[in-house]
Amino acid sequence: LLTGFDAWLTAIRRDQTAGRAETPMVSRHERHQVVKICPLVAWTEADVWGYLHRHRVPYNPLLDRGFTSLGCVPCTRRPTGADPRSGRWSDHGKTECGLHL
Repeated sequence: LLTGFDAWLTAIRRDQTAGRAETPMVSRHERHQVVKICPLVAWTEADVWGYLHRHRVPYNPLLDRGFTSLGCVPCTRRPTGADPRSGRWSDHGKTECGLHL
């Protein structure tokens, strides 16, 4: 997946899950052997929406249809509870695909 690349940019934010709360902005991802850069790591959900609206950035229309966390087709559903990521992998007992672990 990341073979041949030196760096990987992600949109991970610390406010998304307890497991992401200590995510550094720049780190070395040993499993994929790349530098992992998370430029939005300190942003909040409100920061993201504010930026999108201020700069008229297009976004996925599923977000307007009640989806609160988007991933690939098999892992993306509307949330099943109060946790915005509860729709991710909801039938597998997890909220991460493993790519970022």
